[in-house]
Amino acid sequence: MAFVEHGADGLALLLWQTDPAVPGKLATPFFHAAAAAAMDVPVEIYFTATSVKLLLPGVAEGLRASERFDKTILDALREAHAHGAKLLVCTDAL
Repeated sequence: MAFVEHGADGLALLLWQTDPAVPGKLATPFFHAAAAAAMDVPVEIYFTATSVKLLLPGVAEGLRASERFDKTILDALREAHAHGAKLLVCTDAL
C-alpha cells in the first residue's frame, strides 16, 4: 500500500542554499539523491547560486559534513551520480 495514490515520476533537488562555507548542510541532499536513485527513481540535482562552487576542482573533495564522517562531500556527490542521479548546473551562477 502506497502512501500516495499517484507516485512521483522522479525527484528533483534544487541546491539553492547549499553553500561550501557551511559544510554541515552539504551531504544530506546527496544522500537523499543516492537513496532515491538506488531505488530506480529518476533523480536530477540542480546546482544554483553558491552550490556551483562544489563542482570546482578541489572544493568538494576538501569538505566533510562533520569530522565524524570519513566521506567527503565529493564522495557523497559521486555516490549519488554512480546510482544514476543527473547533475545539472545553472550557467548564470558560474
